[in-house]
Amino acid sequence: MSTPEPYKCCVCGEPTTKRCQACAKNGVDLFFCSPEHQKLVWKHHKEVCGPNARHVSPPPLTVEEARKLAEVARRKRPGHFDRLPPLVSQIGRQLGVPDACGQIEIARSLEIAAKTPPGSFETVVLPQLLRPPPSLDVWTRYLLLTKARHILLAHNEVYVDKKVLDVGTYTIWAQVARLQLNSYMRNFEMAHNLAPHARLTSMICHRLLILITLVRLKQSNTTGIPLAWIKRAFERFADLLTEIKAFESEQDMHGATLWHLQRILPLTAQPYRAVRQPGTDKLVFRFID
Repeated sequence: MSTPEPYKCCVCGEPTTKRCQACAKNGVDLFFCSPEHQKLVWKHHKEVCGPNARHVSPPPLTVEEARKLAEVARRKRPGHFDRLPPLVSQIGRQLGVPDACGQIEIARSLEIAAKTPPGSFETVVLPQLLRPPPSLDVWTRYLLLTKARHILLAHNEVYVDKKVLDVGTYTIWAQVARLQLNSYMRNFEMAHNLAPHARLTSMICHRLLILITLVRLKQSNTTGIPLAWIKRAFERFADLLTEIKAFESEQDMHGATLWHLQRILPLTAQPYRAVRQPGTDKLVFRFID
C-alpha cells in the first residue's frame, strides 16, 4: 500500500499542512508554509484567490494587448502543421482553422472560440475581449481570453521576435495562457472539451502563476529567490501534466516538458530525469539536484 506524499508549499516545496483558506473554501487546495511565502506571490495569486479559485477567470485583455491583437488579426499566417507531431498537427488543424491555402487567420480562429459568425471579430469579439459581458459562460470567457493571449504570444515568437520567448517577457497572463494550452495538447479529448476537467485546469493555472511569478522575481534581482524554489515549482506543474496523460517513458516525459523548459530561462540547462513516485509505478519529472 503506497503512502501519500506530504503536501508541499507552493513556493519553496517544503512539507506543510497550511493552506490558503480562501481557496480551500472554494474547493482548491494551495499550500503555503508561511504568510511570507504567500505574500511573495500575492500580486498575481490574489487575482485567482477565493471565489475565482475554482473556475479561474483570466482578466480582460489590456488596451495594449487588444491593439496588438487587432493589428495582426487579419493577416494570413502559414500553418506549418506538417512540422508538428501528428496528434498536435491534428489538433492544430481543427483549432487553428486553416483555410484552403493552408494559412491561419487569427480573427477567424477567435470568432470560432467566441461562437460568433465570420467577420465579427472587430465588432463583437474584440469588444468582448476588452469587456467580457456577464452573459458569457465561464468556459467561453476562459477559452476566449486564454486563446487570444496564446495566439498573440505565439505570433510574436514566430513572426516578430523570431526567437523562443522566456516566461519573463510580455504579460504574465499571456505566458500562463500559452503554457496552459500547450499542456492540454497531451490529451486530444481534453483539448477539445475542458469543462469535465475544471479542477485540473484550475490547478494548472494556479501552479503556473506561482511558477512564473517566482521566475520573474528571480530575474528582477530584487529578492533572494533560490533556484531550488523554481525547480520545485516546475516539478509540481509537471506532476499535473501526468494527470492530463501519464508519462509512458522517460522519452515521453522529455517530450511533454521540453517545450516548457525551453521557455523558462533559469531551467533550460538544468539536468532532470524520470523517477518512480514512491510506492507506485507512476513516472514523475524530477530535477537532479
